[in-house]
Amino acid sequence: MLKILPGAVVRETLDMTMAIELVRKAMIATSRPGSVQPTRWMVDLPTADHAVLGLMPGLLPDEPLFGAKVTAVYPENHQIGLASHQSLILLFDKAHGVPTALIDGAEITGTRTAAASAVATDQLARADASILAVLGYGVQAERHIEAIMQVRPIRSLRLWGRKKDRAEHLADRIARRWSLDIEVAPDAKSAVDGAHIVCTVTAAREPILLADWVSPGAHVNIVGSSSADAIEVDPLLLARARLFVDAMPAAMSLGGDIIAAIDRGLFCRDDIAGEIGAVLDGRELGRRSEDEITAYKSVGIPAQDIVCANHVVAEARQRELGETVQW
Repeated sequence: MLKILPGAVVRETLDMTMAIELVRKAMIATSRPGSVQPTRWMVDLPTADHAVLGLMPGLLPDEPLFGAKVTAVYPENHQIGLASHQSLILLFDKAHGVPTALIDGAEITGTRTAAASAVATDQLARADASILAVLGYGVQAERHIEAIMQVRPIRSLRLWGRKKDRAEHLADRIARRWSLDIEVAPDAKSAVDGAHIVCTVTAAREPILLADWVSPGAHVNIVGSSSADAIEVDPLLLARARLFVDAMPAAMSLGGDIIAAIDRGLFCRDDIAGEIGAVLDGRELGRRSEDEITAYKSVGIPAQDIVCANHVVAEARQRELGETVQW
């Protein structure tokens, strides 16, 4: 029997608090032996500008189901009111490889990506960090605000995006959900000036964040660019920061910001401090001083999807949610 679990079921069974704990576990598993996570396979699509099809298979030792996420990324979908990432996760049981569940992958991706940034922020940002700057206004912008607020006492929020009206709409939605001091900044530099935490969650292919704009002691989550030819932040920022990644092989092949910094001779692979899972596991030191700039480069890894999808399936079974079809 195959469970069909649409986005509504994912939203009902996977809140941000739970996602943060699940992703924390996934990041630790990623930095230990035993997980199976090949680097994401991607192919360019001739159907739209910068459109790609991606495949992310994975297996974790402690999860009963393994599988893969298939994603079609259409960066300009927002212009017609659609999400840029359209995806499905297919899970199989370990005992016999029987297909077990088909899940809305975009909904899981939206939550687990922000949860991963929250996990990294919890390890790397200063304990008193309270000013958050978010560059971007899509799905990840709102979810990152929700996630970061769970790990730091955010009191002030600065927003910026290329289209001011869309940034203002996001500000209105946030104001209805939380009591925050919210500012829509006229430019990216103004948004990050003095910010304690910065999240870049855009579809930019050229840097929107320069190194000189980031204040000493700040933490930066670099999330929007997840392909080798997309550069969201100034490569010099990576050279100046203590940089951590979600998974080293994935970051080295898909982290355009990292690839650009290395190509320009600003730093090398050995300058990357390590995987965030190693910090969680106590094998690597995170922030070393109050004035140090820290950064987390996210490209997204299968472990995050697999652990969240297993949770959604278990909850759906217990609550009798979703549709079951004969396979």
